Amino acid sequence: MKKSARMLTFALVAFAFPIAALATVIDFSAVPAGCVSSYTESGVTFSATDGLGITANFGNGPNGTPGILGCNTSGNSFSTIRGTFASLFSGSVSVDMGDFDQDADVITLSLFDALNNLLATVSANLAADFSGMVTLTASAAGVDHVVFGGVGVEGSSVYSDNFAFVRGNAVPEPTTLALLGIALACLGVARRRKPN
Repeated sequence: MKKSARMLTFALVAFAFPIAALATVIDFSAVPAGCVSSYTESGVTFSATDGLGITANFGNGPNGTPGILGCNTSGNSFSTIRGTFASLFSGSVSVDMGDFDQDADVITLSLFDALNNLLATVSANLAADFSGMVTLTASAAGVDHVVFGGVGVEGSSVYSDNFAFVRGNAVPEPTTLALLGIALACLGVARRRKPN
């Protein structure tokens, strides 16, 4: 009896605390060469918001690894990038964006629902002499797609890399708390029944 009570308590406590979610990171190293209309990895499809496509065939970005840009064809400005999730997403999204001190930029990461309602947005200013990467992070529930990039002299003239997302949140649900309560109650009962 004592052993089974301990095993039950252990099992309830173990299931009451979910394992921390790990981030899915997309580094764009597998984007095909040239300008492509879209690229899908880990359940996220990336495309340019102007429909001209995306490219990763431009050498290393400010962080020393390849990233993506909207294609710049026929003298058009670079486009922001849209990442569409295969299914609705709740959690946090981050992306590294940066530049090689070419011009001042305003970088932005925005999260939208399926009706294109803005759920969350975050932005940062990059000075004209800035060379490097900045990570922007935003969180929301019910995310259908994100839009990220920069607005500078040449449109989205910023490199984007290391798109990461974590599903869920760290706040325990009521069911989790109930299981923890049951486990603690079983532990108390098992201790009371312990013979002297």
